[in-house]
Amino acid sequence: MTENTRPGSLTPLRIGFIPLADAAALLVAVDKGFTRDEGLDVTLLREVSWSNVRDKLNLGLFDAAHLLAPVAIASSLGLGHVKVPIVAPFNLGLNGNAITISPALHAAIMGELDGDPLDPLKTAQALLRVVTARRKAGYSSGRGLVRIKDKRRRDGK
Repeated sequence: MTENTRPGSLTPLRIGFIPLADAAALLVAVDKGFTRDEGLDVTLLREVSWSNVRDKLNLGLFDAAHLLAPVAIASSLGLGHVKVPIVAPFNLGLNGNAITISPALHAAIMGELDGDPLDPLKTAQALLRVVTARRKAGYSSGRGLVRIKDKRRRDGK
């Protein structure tokens, strides 16, 4: 319990969320009673779209929300809807983005790895070696390893 909360008194908090993996921290905190331990009576309200969450937050139907950071920025700037300032005080995850690969590609990367598999630079270098070897061998997965030209490079490569 926080210093400002009397025993037995909980502050109600309505939080809108989208049922995605990056909401897991919020869902677990409520499920395991961590929010209650902090003096909060959290009601989670499941929504089907980011715009629903944004609009209900903007209208005051939610006290807080699981939201994409750009939605808070766009709302504060009035982009695409009514301008309502929203503050994003913390992040529930580290972007939630992932690159997923097949077990075969994982094994190939691990076979080329020279260092710690948790080091992003080392795994990227191993992936480069795998891709280079596969290109030399004429391998094509039919899927895109897409190379985007960076206009900032002077040599145009």
